[in-house]
Amino acid sequence: MTALPKERDEGHLRYAMGWETANIHLGSSTARTILADLKARPKNWLSSAAKWMAAQVEEDWQDWRT
Repeated sequence: MTALPKERDEGHLRYAMGWETANIHLGSSTARTILADLKARPKNWLSSAAKWMAAQVEEDWQDWRT
């Protein structure tokens, strides 16, 4: 991450990273199961889940600090 330029589009970077992760999974034997699961999810499920997880990590860190 330190090699990335200071001016960057974080959303585009996350999208590209997710795209590459999906490429790996779509080449697996469970690709159909994964695709069916993704189609059943709401549009912004990953963004919502990531925000929830970040909040949980922050809460855990705050607990650890105290």
